[in-house]
Amino acid sequence: MIKFRPFFYVPIIIFLLFGQPIAQEYPSGMNRNAIGHYLYNIGRSGKPDNGKKSTVPVSFSYPFGHSAVSYSGGLIRSGWNSKQTSAGEGFWVLSKTNSQPLVSTVGSLKNSKDVKAFIHTPQSYPEAYIGTLDHRKSALNIINFNTGNFEATMDRTVRNIIANVLIFSTYSPTLGGMQGSSPDMEDGGGNAVPAMIWNFRFNRYNSGQPFSERIASNELERRQALPRIETLSSDDFPEMIGIQGGRSNTQNLRWTRRWFSWGHDDYNDFYIVENVVENTGTERAEGVYMVLRNRFGSSMAASWYEGSHNWQGINDRKSADNYVRFTGAPNYLDGSAPLGRDKPAGLSVGKDLAQQGHSILYAHDGDSSDLDFSHNDWGDPYVPAFAKERIRTTQAWVKPGLLQHAAYFGLGVIDALPPFNTYGGPDPETYVSPHDNPATAIDESTQQPAAVSFHRFIDHQSLGYPHPNTHADAQIYDALTTSEHPSEPDHPDEWVEFMTFGPYDLEPGEKCKTIVAYVGGMGSQSTKFSDYKRYARPFDFAWINLYDGLTRTASLSERQQELPAGEEAMFRHFQRAIDVYNWGYDMPNQPPNIKLNSRLNQDGQTVISWSSFGQDSPDPDYTGDEAQDLRGYRIYRSQTENQGPYEFVTEFSFEDAQAGSLPTNVSFDPDATWHSSYGVPIHENVSYPPTDPHAGAEVPGLYEFADPRSRVGFPNWYSVRYYDSGHANWKSQGPVSVLESSSGPGGGAIIGGRGGLIPKLPLSGTFDRLEKRIKVVPNPFKINDDLHSYSHSPRIRFTNLPQRAKLEVFDVTGQKGWEDFNNDSGQAELRWDQETFGHASNDAVFSGIYFWRVTSLMPESMGKMQKGTFVIIK
Repeated sequence: MIKFRPFFYVPIIIFLLFGQPIAQEYPSGMNRNAIGHYLYNIGRSGKPDNGKKSTVPVSFSYPFGHSAVSYSGGLIRSGWNSKQTSAGEGFWVLSKTNSQPLVSTVGSLKNSKDVKAFIHTPQSYPEAYIGTLDHRKSALNIINFNTGNFEATMDRTVRNIIANVLIFSTYSPTLGGMQGSSPDMEDGGGNAVPAMIWNFRFNRYNSGQPFSERIASNELERRQALPRIETLSSDDFPEMIGIQGGRSNTQNLRWTRRWFSWGHDDYNDFYIVENVVENTGTERAEGVYMVLRNRFGSSMAASWYEGSHNWQGINDRKSADNYVRFTGAPNYLDGSAPLGRDKPAGLSVGKDLAQQGHSILYAHDGDSSDLDFSHNDWGDPYVPAFAKERIRTTQAWVKPGLLQHAAYFGLGVIDALPPFNTYGGPDPETYVSPHDNPATAIDESTQQPAAVSFHRFIDHQSLGYPHPNTHADAQIYDALTTSEHPSEPDHPDEWVEFMTFGPYDLEPGEKCKTIVAYVGGMGSQSTKFSDYKRYARPFDFAWINLYDGLTRTASLSERQQELPAGEEAMFRHFQRAIDVYNWGYDMPNQPPNIKLNSRLNQDGQTVISWSSFGQDSPDPDYTGDEAQDLRGYRIYRSQTENQGPYEFVTEFSFEDAQAGSLPTNVSFDPDATWHSSYGVPIHENVSYPPTDPHAGAEVPGLYEFADPRSRVGFPNWYSVRYYDSGHANWKSQGPVSVLESSSGPGGGAIIGGRGGLIPKLPLSGTFDRLEKRIKVVPNPFKINDDLHSYSHSPRIRFTNLPQRAKLEVFDVTGQKGWEDFNNDSGQAELRWDQETFGHASNDAVFSGIYFWRVTSLMPESMGKMQKGTFVIIK
């Protein structure tokens, strides 16, 4: 019997799995750089490392949204589509006042009962004058991205349920307070939201005007921040800042964690994280340590093959082939050549950085020792013969050899000894230095981290590492503070890693501080892939799927030989994170992203549009003519996914547009006005409209690109980017090459979301009268067949519909599995992604014969029906 999978139990399961966490915790998404991540206010980040289903399936998703099955172009089940590079990040605070060890844990295992959240007051923070300034309904506001890409890491069911996951800036200096928090939230459940501050703009560079001048002109209202902050500008701050806050009621210690990220393609492979612990009690706190707990690896490499069952963990033994590395280890440089059976030698650049106080703890893939995997398993290539049946049948077009664990990813020390840097230069705050612990052989007053440890992970029941469920505070304290800098393990496995900073003795009101970076690297970031016309960014997904330009597919052997370049890239990115910190969180400005809109023309082609507004936006790092460095546009397109691969379409300069010398299918109308997807044009007061987003004259200048390769039913994704002139020198740091806008895929760089922009069939009076036969396309549907699927997605189209109509889908038993309405949508079709009531995934539909019924709701054909059948083959 062919029928839909039952759905009646789904709401109960969803309530049991999601109800309680959703009611208590409000995660916020960091989605500006190439590493997708979630923050909870209390101090933890990512998902809990407990082996259970989580409302937050993302822990350092690198590259952003990384998953073999995400190439389907359709719906994704997070149940077998985990994509994190870590099993969650924990922040633990330890102390030993009066010889009594105390441990407060915030993730990734559990939050200890003494831990409480606190409400943020950004109006008194250094960030008081940055954040979302545009009116929410203005044409260029950053709340409404070109794409909801961060949500693409979750399936539709979970997205609908966790509407309280915040993907927006929670602070605005024009409002002067937090969105999503209230005083009654500060009750310890972790249910105050992080301060998430977005500091970037569409079409324009950030302002370089000092806040003091903008306050004097009444553009900004004076807040409670320190007077020093008024000398700075928006350009002196990171593009995205996440601020967490928690406290321990037993230790009387309070911590604040700041996460910094940028969209700049040369600086988007890391987070810089500032950790501050303050003694809020009335007595001296002794032996204070900060501990960062991680389990680096790749969940994606652990859930695709037959027999694997842990959809969210990264602990299946076939994929327990990760090397854990620490550049401060005495045996770090020991080892063999990469891509062999033995531990590869570390890189000298890593040891050099460690000797400068910048050690890094990281992980990368090795060759699995599992007897089933007789092939070279470096990078965890996808092997269809070993894959689960449902992945083989629904993703058969994914290239054999797709690299599922190609990243090098870890945690590095940027600065752990005062004095420190902050926004704009030296930090004027006073911080306590760590002191020596006589019980260890190293001198912690000059060498940090104080301790590092690696522990073999077997499963969530076999806890052979410091764990608050099985170890007393004294055991955890000793284990995490006296391990010093041990030798690396010489074999691959699954590892839990701890990095410890301290010890500090804090008098009441005193603080201690560390700055670290979570950083990644991949072979796709080698300089050999710098040709933007052949290897358009974002290139990471294209690279792992063996893409080598439009005309060539690389072999698995070629890609595996490029894997070690990811380690070099990781250290290059780590050095850039150190540079950014040393520059006071500044860097050369990349051109801003461009707000896009789309429509269909009379030929059924997708037309992308944008405004000329911002072409004269000055780069705040320069003055005079040199500040006018924007030169033109480049257009990119993907026909596979929002992550790529992308192809270079065309480029042109502003002068070309003025002269009418534009590429084919590109037009410029200097008198027309661009409108946002909400129908709002750009007005003269676009920068900071105080109340009315429609006030002021409309700003003319409209560009359009009509894509001749767009086809009805097939998705496309687009990115339009400025490119600049480059500069001979940036703040005495040397030349800066030609840069273009951030490539994303997050942060508004791409239009198309997860499903893409799909041309639809236009309306017709004939269709409204139901005089044309309704068509089901494709019929039969075959997920693995180019001729019987839309880019191997589960999409089925019902065409020639009236503009008001009801669609019903039944199985052979007569059970209704789906119902939808065409309700003045402006198109003569409906799309079905093979979801059913209670199921957001196409897994809910089996192979077989199905029946459809369409009922017209138009006055001229009210109640008239058409019926038919179609076939699904999986």
